[in-house]
Amino acid sequence: MTSVESLKVRGHRPDVGLLDEVAGRLRRLFAGTARAYILQQPDGSYRTVRRRLTSNVVKHMLLTAGSVGAYQVSNGRVAWMCLDFDITKLALDSAGQAQKQAILHDRLLPLVDQLLQRLRALAIPHLVEFSGNRGIHVWVTFDRPVGRATAHQMLSALLDSAGLSGDLGDIHVDRFPPNAESSSRYGNAVKLPLACNQKSKHFSYLMAVPEGARLSKPESYSSLS
Repeated sequence: MTSVESLKVRGHRPDVGLLDEVAGRLRRLFAGTARAYILQQPDGSYRTVRRRLTSNVVKHMLLTAGSVGAYQVSNGRVAWMCLDFDITKLALDSAGQAQKQAILHDRLLPLVDQLLQRLRALAIPHLVEFSGNRGIHVWVTFDRPVGRATAHQMLSALLDSAGLSGDLGDIHVDRFPPNAESSSRYGNAVKLPLACNQKSKHFSYLMAVPEGARLSKPESYSSLS
């Protein structure tokens, strides 16, 4: 059982200090200054809440095994970039459970490793997260917000240099930000690490990958969260 899952256990008393620290750190890394966030509904859909994503909102998510996400853009600038590696819907629909696991372990994880090797070579700090379903998020956060167009250019350059900008078959990579310009005020949103998918009831969690090590099965990292 992970520490996040233990918050759901009847009679369990979470470490309030640790909870405040984790909630505050997630907010500082991902919330930015956008006056909105997304809240997942029981059917898996998301609705926009027109309020700031505060530490108290994140704390409530952790305590109730909920799922909220941060919008990326504020005043044309972003506080983080994210690459979302997923198995395509076509591959999922045509594969059994064993095949899905094989695609995740044999196809998706090696591609993420290619990106991680490039990030390490460039000395770019990053976070790796199992999304809780069928994919991996790789996050890069900034000390100070940068322009949306600059972040998009950086993502494109990273994917090119890692050999990941072409057709990857049954793996798809979403970029955040997905483009250099948009009429959308807040851009796109990504659910926070340690959220619990309200439809599948699976938690997302961070993966501590030692320098030079390869990614192994995501479940090997679950206790780290």
